[in-house]
Amino acid sequence: MKHLMLSCLLFLSTLALTAQTKQISGKVVDDSGNPVAGANIITKKLKQGVQTDKDGNFTITVSGKEPYDLIVSSIGYGSKVVTTNGDGVVSVQLVKETLTGEDVVVVGYATVKRKDLTGTVSSVNAKQLKDIPLSSAA
Repeated sequence: MKHLMLSCLLFLSTLALTAQTKQISGKVVDDSGNPVAGANIITKKLKQGVQTDKDGNFTITVSGKEPYDLIVSSIGYGSKVVTTNGDGVVSVQLVKETLTGEDVVVVGYATVKRKDLTGTVSSVNAKQLKDIPLSSAA
């Protein structure tokens, strides 16, 4: 009899644990309604995440108590926090983010005419490179 009670208790606890796991699915689009591929969806409390596919769709498995806070972000778009209870399909619309302030442009391993550049330009010739002391061959 004790073994039967213990088995029932174990079964009920396993059932309770699986009932707390949910799959949330949804779609991420931009302000024009186009899907956003590669957007990040991260759960706020659990710190687990997924990325959207090429069509902007995602599915994330969550556990714990409702409601679930999802942080949705993508390069070039503003981040958004969406709260859901896990029922239905989550639809997220991200707004394009415009950069203001200082923009940094890095040019490396390229040939650019001096007249096309703005800002400070330095030149180093072969003689100056030869005079730099090296501590290793690397």
